[in-house]
Amino acid sequence: MWDLAALETCIRENAVRIAILCGAAASAQTRADLLFQCGIEAIVNMTDANILLPYPCRVEYSSLSSSLSVLCAHLTLSRQDAVLADQPTLHSGDDHEL
Repeated sequence: MWDLAALETCIRENAVRIAILCGAAASAQTRADLLFQCGIEAIVNMTDANILLPYPCRVEYSSLSSSLSVLCAHLTLSRQDAVLADQPTLHSGDDHEL
């Protein structure tokens, strides 16, 4: 953990505008408030907490577990499509019995 003075100096000296917030939901609002006070203009909130910050600060919610679920579903569908693509197909006019 950085102390607030060091964090604010780092944010201002490096013109950091966006922060990613993760960790315990119970302390997320406090950490978001500190980031805002240090000059952060936008936060990607990866916690389960609902963050409220004054305008014009923007908060975007992102769930790592939801993103992983979506990616796993896409990979599963891609594999199923690949398996189906490798199977022979019957076309009308083929002399195959069903």
